[in-house]
Amino acid sequence: MVVTTVQDTITSKIYHIRSKYLFGADGAKSRIVEQLGLPLTKKPSQGVALNVLVKADLSKLMKTRTGNLHWIIQPDIESPDFAWWAIMRMVKPWTEWLVILLYKQECDPDFTPTEDQVMQRTSELIGDDTIPVELVRIDKWIINETIAESYSKGRVYVGFDLV
Repeated sequence: MVVTTVQDTITSKIYHIRSKYLFGADGAKSRIVEQLGLPLTKKPSQGVALNVLVKADLSKLMKTRTGNLHWIIQPDIESPDFAWWAIMRMVKPWTEWLVILLYKQECDPDFTPTEDQVMQRTSELIGDDTIPVELVRIDKWIINETIAESYSKGRVYVGFDLV
């Protein structure tokens, strides 16, 4: 049995939840990972990426490619160094998307593309220039690889991606 203590952030009321198992999916900086004392191997500065949040109705494209996560590699076109490949993740079906643009390793990490450059690349990735795309925001971040030597202790499990 696992007993988890949680606090309602609105009322400040504390609850104790009993369960057979606990799975924490709150990232490599997880309080659960910390409380379990799981050893982590960290490799900082593994590259640069841009999160590009856009509004674009891609419903006509999703009829035959349903899914909420798409890895996009276009070896047949020359891509800019700040976006040599991308991941598109659906935020709101099928009208809001997070486009993650990954820098080439040789791209200067201090380089920040213009909004026009980002929007041009985003349109190329969508592949249909008849679809209007609205930029909501752009965030630049550094990829940090973190790997746990173990992902569980007793009946408590953790999971996180490698960024």
